[in-house]
Amino acid sequence: MKNKQKSTKKRNVRAVVALAVFLAILGGLWMDSRALTVTEYSIFSAELPENFSGFKIMQLSDGHGAVFGEGNGKILDIVHEQNPDMIIFTGDMVDKGKDDLDSFCALAATLAENYRVFYTFGNHEQELTLEQQQEIRNRLYDTRVRILENECATVRIKDEYINIYGLLYDHSYYRGDGGSRRRAADFTTEEMTSILGNEEGFSVLLAHNPIDFPAYAGWGADVVFSGHIHGGMFRLPIIGGVFSPDFTLFPKYDSGIFTEEKSQMVVSRGLGKIRIFNRPEIVICTLERKEKD
Repeated sequence: MKNKQKSTKKRNVRAVVALAVFLAILGGLWMDSRALTVTEYSIFSAELPENFSGFKIMQLSDGHGAVFGEGNGKILDIVHEQNPDMIIFTGDMVDKGKDDLDSFCALAATLAENYRVFYTFGNHEQELTLEQQQEIRNRLYDTRVRILENECATVRIKDEYINIYGLLYDHSYYRGDGGSRRRAADFTTEEMTSILGNEEGFSVLLAHNPIDFPAYAGWGADVVFSGHIHGGMFRLPIIGGVFSPDFTLFPKYDSGIFTEEKSQMVVSRGLGKIRIFNRPEIVICTLERKEKD
């Protein structure tokens, strides 16, 4: 009888220990998902206008309604510490909840008080109703946030400039759209040109989906900023991202800098959604006028 009681006690202790370890792992993963990191990159180009050498761009992507601190105070603290020359939102900042829209619009409007801010929609903004999309436009209309929907804006420093393009393409170019695991169509350089016209000057392209980097490069983009892949959601050492929102295992463009012809693409891991060993990321990219060493 005593042996049976001891055996039962040992099993109970093991169960409690196992549960404690499991909860500790879950807690650690949750804490990790809330711990903002800042990743710094440099983009080198001999084509960059001289006055823009050292120009600092902050990228915020794939927020999906996530909030970091009261009133996104943690993000604001990092922004003010980094003091970028320009801030870009590369899509999926808003999901369907009203709270998502409220928190994002408040953040964007606050940032626009002191910084140049550009924003292009991702597939989640495109999934909103037309009324919800228009509400975003209306709420940001009186701020200095510039929403680029297949448009180009010019940023000037003295007598030199760079062009900021915002690409917004059809849902059919996203894998997984409408429940399908295949793309309805491939995106080409020719379609890129039909949407945005010919590339001019030194061009910075905001394009939510990185999968079409070859088309962006063929069009002539000097620098591309993308998101969408969430860093592969679950990241492994050396291997990198494991799974993307478009049902791709080990996505090619998961995070970091990629090169195609003369083009370079920065892919952000993003801020929101489920992530394992994959901390939310704010990207700081400095443009440098010189060839990469």
